[in-house]
Amino acid sequence: MRIIVAVFFVSLVFSCQKPHVSRRTSPSEMDRRQSDGERAQTRRSALILNDDAFHYEGAWQAGPEANAYKKDNRWARRSGDLYTIRFEGDQIALYGAIAPHHGHALVTLDDGSPTRINFHGGERLDNTLVYLSPKLTMGSHTLTVQATGTGEPQSLDTWITADRAVIFRDQDRELPPPEHSYPILNNSVLGYRIPRLTGKEWNIELPLYGDSVYTEPLIKQSAAHYGGLADSFDALAWIPQTFEWDYNYHHGRQGGYPRLPTDRKDAWQLIQDHFLKMLDEAQDSHAILHSLTGHYFYSHYAARWGKDRLDLIQSEIGENIRSTNARVAFTRGAARQYGKPWGLQFSPWYGPSILDYSTQPIWIHETTGEPYSGPTHGHSVELAKRSYFLTYMAGANVATMEAASINWFHGETLDAQGNLFLSPLGKVGQFLYDYTHRFPDRGIPYTPVAIVISEYHGLGMDLQKIFHGMGTDATGKKIPTGFEPGPGDHMIRELFNTVWPQSFAESAWDESKYFMTQTPFGELFDVLTEDVTADVLKHYPVVVLAGDLEMDAERAERLKKYVFEGGTLVLNSAYVQPHLSGLFSDVNIQSSHPVEVNHAEVAGSLKPVAIQETMDLIQVEAEGLVPLITGKNSAGESLGQLATLHVFGAGRVITTMPQFLRNRNLWNVLLSRIQQELQPFRVDEDIQQLFNRTSDGWIVTLINNNGVTKAPLTAAVIDPTQIQNVSILDPSGPGRWSSVREEMEDREVAIDSAGQITLAVPSGDVRILRFREVKNGPVGRLGQGS
Repeated sequence: MRIIVAVFFVSLVFSCQKPHVSRRTSPSEMDRRQSDGERAQTRRSALILNDDAFHYEGAWQAGPEANAYKKDNRWARRSGDLYTIRFEGDQIALYGAIAPHHGHALVTLDDGSPTRINFHGGERLDNTLVYLSPKLTMGSHTLTVQATGTGEPQSLDTWITADRAVIFRDQDRELPPPEHSYPILNNSVLGYRIPRLTGKEWNIELPLYGDSVYTEPLIKQSAAHYGGLADSFDALAWIPQTFEWDYNYHHGRQGGYPRLPTDRKDAWQLIQDHFLKMLDEAQDSHAILHSLTGHYFYSHYAARWGKDRLDLIQSEIGENIRSTNARVAFTRGAARQYGKPWGLQFSPWYGPSILDYSTQPIWIHETTGEPYSGPTHGHSVELAKRSYFLTYMAGANVATMEAASINWFHGETLDAQGNLFLSPLGKVGQFLYDYTHRFPDRGIPYTPVAIVISEYHGLGMDLQKIFHGMGTDATGKKIPTGFEPGPGDHMIRELFNTVWPQSFAESAWDESKYFMTQTPFGELFDVLTEDVTADVLKHYPVVVLAGDLEMDAERAERLKKYVFEGGTLVLNSAYVQPHLSGLFSDVNIQSSHPVEVNHAEVAGSLKPVAIQETMDLIQVEAEGLVPLITGKNSAGESLGQLATLHVFGAGRVITTMPQFLRNRNLWNVLLSRIQQELQPFRVDEDIQQLFNRTSDGWIVTLINNNGVTKAPLTAAVIDPTQIQNVSILDPSGPGRWSSVREEMEDREVAIDSAGQITLAVPSGDVRILRFREVKNGPVGRLGQGS
């Protein structure tokens, strides 16, 4: 129901008068878009109704169905059993199940003549298109589906089913249209930068350990035997000063704070002083430097402080490090903000253990002699596979495979040619190498939303402390130190927990949540810090502000310019005074006051949003504000606006009134609306989803993080029932695409006449779809060539 709420919401709210202009395009690009400029101001939208939203008459039954939409459907067989859908739109598609024991139904639209549809098929297929209406006049319509009690001569019975309906309509854009031209994206800050360390856009790096069994010549020989495995071996030299420098500073050998910091800025400065000293030391022995951060979200710090001395920024994932999703958004965002190549290092360590197929374990406890490693130790092969392909499709320049020169091989035994055998993990690595070299065009990761947070955020491994680490007190003793999180920090956490569910919550060992998690809004986000320049900011259609921002006049002017030129700013009331009040006309700002909000009403939706929270509201009143979300008490009385929208120049400002908004249900409503505007495809299932713009279409990556349970010392358990049957819908229809191919299994995929693809993604697995456009074909929902 989340997406249904959002669609009604946007169709009503944005009927207000609003100007549209093309955003930040060069004269030549303006010329290219003249012919389709008007079309870009509307989009083809799709509202999906599950079977529980239909009106039924007769002997209908309801129950679970594993492969149906939302895993449920309804069925009837008696002549006269019917269901009715009343809708606003210009076309409707019906989905159900075909099967050997199914029969016929009659479909009637408004007062037209009935059309016979057939639910019979040689084998059962759920979530299948059974009817697509002709194009109708935009308006209110009524559709009725009625069982006939008849079927094909070979039908075993006369059942019909109800699964879901898709309602199409053209509607005005709610937000200024995003830039989606591949040449423009590729030649902007969103495009790729080549590391000097590798000289390539993409590089799989295998570090070498100098082990007496897994020697460098043997590793390279075996890798060549299997077609390559890696692009480089030890190209990224181990630099002790910059390797996991964040963790080593706060908790390890680099000493920690030399004194207890007095505040966040002081902590930030102490860390900077240390980092620059480490760079000075590293440059004595390394000509080209790179940075690797681990448990702390310090990618922006390394990129900012390292400047031209730092060639590459990397973050470690896997290990015991929370939220791979957020690591990607932070590291990629930092790389784009500061003009750096970036990468990820996957660590197979998990708790106190690491995956190792050696007969004699490689990693041994120094004092007890007990092995840290074994074939059931560490992370699952399934998590490694998902992490590997996420690294590639998210746009990283380098994937460093920690310990792969050992655990990609199945023990020390050699084949007849003297090569090591591949382990199960090594076979995944071989598949990755083969895939990335067969499909080097991965496109530009499409991340139209920038989350801008404080440069003094201090986020790390301890959610209860900011800039948490060890420091030296006045007596010379090392003690834990850090700062209590404030309202702005809680705002960031709840926003992240909405974008990447549960990944910023305290969690037990759970590979399906703590590391990689499903993404209800897609991986549409980069994280930037508030010192971001206007030249970077302008490439993000939507900017969301969060945290304790150090807003000054210069930064406020940068944001006002961004909105005036066509950007959309999601702004909290806490940031309005004094510097951002210029975004409003005739503004009146009330002081903060606590209000007990029971629920919220969303414009255009009959379904209230549960809140049940005491909120500190800063009510902003100004000319031209359109109510989006209204707070209500338990008696249904209005408590004022919780969110508004208004036009500023060519852009939009969405203002949330609860000070430092921390309610996930409200964030869900707002992000759903943004998703509807920006996401190139409608993806309906609990799945992690990435979108990449290519020169001739799009790539959609689907990652199923559910269904794999793994503890650090035991084998992975896979639950096959957690397979995700994903529906991918392009509301502009199938005529836009010359082909759709699933590349992990290397097969063509059918797209039905309503523009939908259905694809199964097994538990803990990955599927990658490449959509190639028909030249001069139909206009996509993001405009020409989207």
